[in-house]
Amino acid sequence: VLFKDLWVSRIDGTTMGNQIINRLDRCRRIVSEKMYGWLTEMAQYAEGDEFKYAEVYRARIQKALGALQNNAGLRHAVPTESGDGPMVSIKSRLDALTKDINDQMHRIVERYRMMELKEYPMDPPSQVYEKLETASKVNAAILQIIHDLSDVIFKKFAADMKKVRDECDPGGALLVSAERAVNLLPQSWKEQIRFVVEDARSFVTANSNIPVLSRADAIAVPADVGPIDNTSRPVHNRKPSCKFGVKCKHTHCAFKHPQGRLIDDEADAKRDAASAASAGALCQYGVKCYRGSCRMNHPAGRLIYDEADAKLDA
Repeated sequence: VLFKDLWVSRIDGTTMGNQIINRLDRCRRIVSEKMYGWLTEMAQYAEGDEFKYAEVYRARIQKALGALQNNAGLRHAVPTESGDGPMVSIKSRLDALTKDINDQMHRIVERYRMMELKEYPMDPPSQVYEKLETASKVNAAILQIIHDLSDVIFKKFAADMKKVRDECDPGGALLVSAERAVNLLPQSWKEQIRFVVEDARSFVTANSNIPVLSRADAIAVPADVGPIDNTSRPVHNRKPSCKFGVKCKHTHCAFKHPQGRLIDDEADAKRDAASAASAGALCQYGVKCYRGSCRMNHPAGRLIYDEADAKLDA
């Protein structure tokens, strides 16, 4: 609104003072700096694969350019570097940056096309999918990139599972890598691809030449084998000691405590004190106490015992 009033006033010749001209030039610089700043932010987010925020800035710049172009008095508000026309510099930079982001997304798809399943832990598809999916809420055109990425990954699993069936090796590295890679996929892709991997595993297990031992055969010990020496087991198979020692306060700590724990001693002391306190005390429920393990004293003729005797007699 300020731009429009100042520009109309200048064109009409009603106000030609230096104050109006200086204000107009200052507003030009503010708008120009703001839009160049948005372009810089957009480029930085795109470089870090933060496509959602890059798309937010792209939409913001496009909206601002449209607002300027729709006002005849504001078309020259943003200065240009080349001087070839109004807003040529910012619009050309925006178009070039948008093209670079699209090329970057397509390179991601090609990267997964060339990537092996065993390499997925270093670059999980679920993380890339999450960035693309959030960006698609701002720019629906990114949905096509997501579709291309899913198509590449689905075809990769299908081709590798065909190799697994041909090799028919239950312990093959390719099958193991595929089973691990499934867990690194987006949730919406997991079920379908997991079915393909599990189907390949079932086929290999059923058609493998490796004999499957029964449980009895697997645990049977030959007669000429002597007693097992537990002391010869590797150290890494034993449960390590807790680094906190007696000061450990974790109730369900899974590590060993050779010297005991203070927290266990305190719990035992509390239980002993409670038992001692209740040893000579009279239960507040008297003969109506139905707790079979109650440690307090009860008068003769508790109902719980009378009912038990009646059931036995019946």
